[in-house]
Amino acid sequence: MLRRFRRGVRRRSDGTFDVRLDERERELLETLSTQVRGLIEGAQDGEEANLRRLFPPTYGDDPAQDAAYQVMFGDELRQSRLAAIDRLCATARQDHIDEEEAVAWMQAINAVRLVLGTHLDIDEDPKPVSPRHPDAPMYYAYEYLGILLYDLVTAMSQQ
Repeated sequence: MLRRFRRGVRRRSDGTFDVRLDERERELLETLSTQVRGLIEGAQDGEEANLRRLFPPTYGDDPAQDAAYQVMFGDELRQSRLAAIDRLCATARQDHIDEEEAVAWMQAINAVRLVLGTHLDIDEDPKPVSPRHPDAPMYYAYEYLGILLYDLVTAMSQQ
């Protein structure tokens, strides 16, 4: 039986990926990624509270060791996150992406989810949210990105 591919991401036989998203989904990816990019660029040494899960302390018990680690590797991690976000934004409108782009999508979407989850204070056991809740759109975006990330991981694991 053939499965119909309606939405999301699917691996092609040549190892590349078909991406079927509507205009609103693509716009959401671009908008949220751009906003997270702005937070990362504007943050000074972890001052942005919403980035704490994106850049957690490496040595939580030893601030001096953590500071040394951040000096050595912090900028590299920031640049890596920004590069993935840039790649997602550059390819968000494409219907076909390669494996490197799919990896960048996963990294960028994960980064956005970490920032949203921190802002919304989502823990391991998220609670249902009323549509009337002021942050309901952000909760829905968080859930949607989780589904898209799952699609990407599933597609990447298929050979």
